[in-house]
Amino acid sequence: MASSRLKTSLGSLGLDSVLIAASGTVGSVWEWAEIADVGKYGAAVAKSVSAEPWAGRPPPRMAPLTTGMLNGIGIQNPGVSEWSRSMQPRIQKLKVPVWGSAVGRTPEEFGLVARQLESVGVQAVEVNLSCPNLDDGEMFSFSTGASHDVLEAVRGATVGPIGAKLSPNTPDVVS
Repeated sequence: MASSRLKTSLGSLGLDSVLIAASGTVGSVWEWAEIADVGKYGAAVAKSVSAEPWAGRPPPRMAPLTTGMLNGIGIQNPGVSEWSRSMQPRIQKLKVPVWGSAVGRTPEEFGLVARQLESVGVQAVEVNLSCPNLDDGEMFSFSTGASHDVLEAVRGATVGPIGAKLSPNTPDVVS
């Protein structure tokens, strides 16, 4: 369990720790929880999921660097219905709050995914506006209007906390 010194809140969510495991780094969370001490984290964000299954990019998907690696997975995922079916029974058993991560090609898809993620027990929804791994290479976060439309659709479809995941390359982060 995390030290009480690390307790904090993020909006309406109380967190036992300031550490949040990032989307994509912990897969669907339950695999990671089988081998890691998740009690040190305040939350874990599951890998982004879409309305329908996405196969992702064909290999090679990763390239080693001396300082780390580059990846272009392409948001491979089973689709929100399959993800929900397999994750719902696991979410309550995990010793860390699970946040979902929604991705889509349209604002409506983002909203549909976020609603379904929330319905199976995720405590917050990350709205993935930043993934450059899509075929057209364009990120929603590059457009203030497109970002607004997605966030508006997600807010209209959910009641819990949401957060926008922006790219550091976003031309106008403030807007």
